Amino acid sequence: MAKRKSGSIKKFLEDYPIIPVVVITFVLGSLFGYGVGQMRSGNRLEWRKKVEKPKAFKKEAIASSVPATVVPAVLPTKLPKASLIEEAARVTEELFHPTPMGEQVWKPRIAFVIDDVGHNKHYNDLLFSMERPVTLAILPQVTYSKFFAEEGKKHGFETILHLPLEPENDDDPGPGTISVRMSTGEVRRTLNQNFASVPGVTGLNNHMGSLATRDRGLMYLILKELKRRNLFFLDSMTHPNSVAHQVAFGVGIPAFQRDVFLDNVDEVEYIKEQIEQAARVAKQVGRAVAIGHYRENTLSAIKEAIPRLEAEGFEISSLEDLM
Repeated sequence: MAKRKSGSIKKFLEDYPIIPVVVITFVLGSLFGYGVGQMRSGNRLEWRKKVEKPKAFKKEAIASSVPATVVPAVLPTKLPKASLIEEAARVTEELFHPTPMGEQVWKPRIAFVIDDVGHNKHYNDLLFSMERPVTLAILPQVTYSKFFAEEGKKHGFETILHLPLEPENDDDPGPGTISVRMSTGEVRRTLNQNFASVPGVTGLNNHMGSLATRDRGLMYLILKELKRRNLFFLDSMTHPNSVAHQVAFGVGIPAFQRDVFLDNVDEVEYIKEQIEQAARVAKQVGRAVAIGHYRENTLSAIKEAIPRLEAEGFEISSLEDLM
């Protein structure tokens, strides 16, 4: 009977030779999987021990090296007893969603530049009552050039030289004008005289100059002097084909372009509309440079607009702060 049973098993294996291969593979796979599982378990415990020790050391190092009165130390928490997947999720969350260090609010900026300052003091009380970093573009070698340079600084205003440059028409820009016919020596002497009459300026913009600002050679001479004095340049864009700002970038000095003229029409409502245009530009590109003149309507409109603009989220800025 036993012999017959043994013969049946032998015949079954001969008929189905794949069965022994499957059985042996299953047994070996089970043994291998068990061994790997034991190794992983051991490694995980060993890894946790290695991680927790440096964390404890780091906590002591931070507490001893950082004065609590200067920078409040944020100490790392203990690793939770969780699976590797949960731990990976926690680390990923900290990497991609860090705790904010402080709220930073971006604000569009508007720089108001007041041209033609220096001939008189008719509106200086109105001007200095703004209490914001408005930029005064002061004409050189006129009656109150030095007065506004000094008073502007006292009131926290930015002051720049409003350099008279030759226009393409017959208008006279006034004392200290630089023309395209001047020699290199004449240009430098005139610049030095102009700067001496408006001390302490941080930059320069052009007064008139629809012809001069299209002359690359002349603008190169002027702007190289600005670089030597570590000053910035504002192109008032009195002509659409001005090359002055391009030359300034080539020379390597900070340069701006005027975005909006506020008072081509000396009427309060028109000026208010132009201020709104400056606000739209600032919203679109982050900043706007608006140029007006030392006139009552212009100063009144700007002063009235400033609190409203600030309430709407704009920042009134100097040109230097736009850099």
